[in-house]
Amino acid sequence: MKSRRTSKTSLRWLLAGGIATLGAIVALGAGIQAQDDLSGTINVNIKGENQDVWEKMAKEYMKIHPGVKVNVALKPQQGYADYINAGFAAGEPSFDIVLVNENAALLNEGKFLDFAPYLNQPDPYIGGKPWREAIDLKAMQAINANAKVYALNLENVQILWFYNKTLFSKAGVKNIPKTWSELLAACEKIKKAGIIPFALSGNYDSLWASNGGWMFRMYADQYTRSLIEDERSKPGDYTFDNTIDPLFKFDPTDPYNDDSDKVTINPLRRFAAIKASFTDPNAKMNRWRVDSAPLKALHQNLHDLLSKYTPPGWFGIDQNAAYSLFLQQKAAILLDGGWRLTGFEKDLANFVKVGDKVVAQKKFPLGVFNNPSMTGEYVQAPARTISVAIGFYGAPKKSFAQNKLNVDFLQWYTSPKGYGKYIDFSVKSPKGNIIGPPIVKNVAFPAALKARYANIVQIGNTEKSGTGGAGARGLDDYQESVRTWVNLMQQYLSDKITTDEFAAANQKNVQDNFEEVLKFQKLTPDDLRTPEKKPPTR
Repeated sequence: MKSRRTSKTSLRWLLAGGIATLGAIVALGAGIQAQDDLSGTINVNIKGENQDVWEKMAKEYMKIHPGVKVNVALKPQQGYADYINAGFAAGEPSFDIVLVNENAALLNEGKFLDFAPYLNQPDPYIGGKPWREAIDLKAMQAINANAKVYALNLENVQILWFYNKTLFSKAGVKNIPKTWSELLAACEKIKKAGIIPFALSGNYDSLWASNGGWMFRMYADQYTRSLIEDERSKPGDYTFDNTIDPLFKFDPTDPYNDDSDKVTINPLRRFAAIKASFTDPNAKMNRWRVDSAPLKALHQNLHDLLSKYTPPGWFGIDQNAAYSLFLQQKAAILLDGGWRLTGFEKDLANFVKVGDKVVAQKKFPLGVFNNPSMTGEYVQAPARTISVAIGFYGAPKKSFAQNKLNVDFLQWYTSPKGYGKYIDFSVKSPKGNIIGPPIVKNVAFPAALKARYANIVQIGNTEKSGTGGAGARGLDDYQESVRTWVNLMQQYLSDKITTDEFAAANQKNVQDNFEEVLKFQKLTPDDLRTPEKKPPTR
């Protein structure tokens, strides 16, 4: 009897509107479930100084997913590649969200998660649309549907020369340098005025992976543009794109002529050209060789700047110390990324320490100019710069559940709400710094920052084909060749060896490491004999 009354009461409750209430309870439960469906730990170990920004980002994510613990421990630039290598050497690394651009060997070994399959899956933070719709993939240079995507690059950046207008005036430098010879002349005036001309680090990390390395890669481009003719895809190649490759004609007067939407590269043809250069009877003019006359001219130009106008003891300082010289107005010129446009005032206030005390630096007017062009008989085109989307966020390949968790965090980060918070936190943080305009879609970029970038002139991007790797800094970032190259370059820039001696030793370095680089790229000599065929490992 009691149970019948209960049933009738329940029935009357439902008919009286309980269905709506029940629906609300179910919906509430579903909402809680949606928030609680993920659990586990995410360790964010990117490099940088904006720990406070990422701690706030972690808290925002954990509000949505209370079952997830996000630990943030940012790492310094110095030794970051070694930190990543050591994490894998110990077994499964503890880190989850990292930067992957300095660990090419681990990428080639498939140690990092390929985001490409996830980009086609529903993204809960943009209404269930595919994740790829949250990001401008063309700007991220991930437009090839068959390409693997190991890194998320979310901000546009351009490498620029920054200068102290006050120090230029003091030294009598009236015009912005537009050619290499004008740059050298300006540096000579600055040096005579008792000022360090060029704030640059000459240590291993800088010469290979950061500011110094950028310079070597950018200026090698002036001498190697035509190598695209050797490495471009030919009809019948597994890389050949019938929609663009038949239309391509090399034009060094067009800085965008060899963009990835106009021509494709066959890496096998590139390696075959490098190998053929080893026995080329016309080696003196073969730009694939680092002992050729064109590449010697390149290195002599770089020597003329770096051997005379860099800080005292620059091989022993890192780029933070070099930047400190610029902030303290001891150095007049800085080669760096466009992020300095957003963080310069903060850096003046927070960067320099005397003992344990932060000492704010006196403000000075900041100027900007693009790469001054080298000139001469071997130069093929005006200077371009590095103008790309960067960020390099990646995740080590782990269990299915951890991969899902890491991807979910990155989906939230790349959503309008998540990335909007990142920009907001960065702008307000003493250490926060926006690298450049975002390529995350539907994200508001502060008007004041947008105005700073509006006046930057685009001159083309050097980071697209493999030519720069032939003569810039070792061979293809293979670490044995890089270490030898850095050692040789430091000897050369300190006048311990001549241009000819450097060129000969560097060419030997490339040839000695060539077979190992093929293995590093998971290629064999047989692959080079049939460059039209896709290698089994690709």
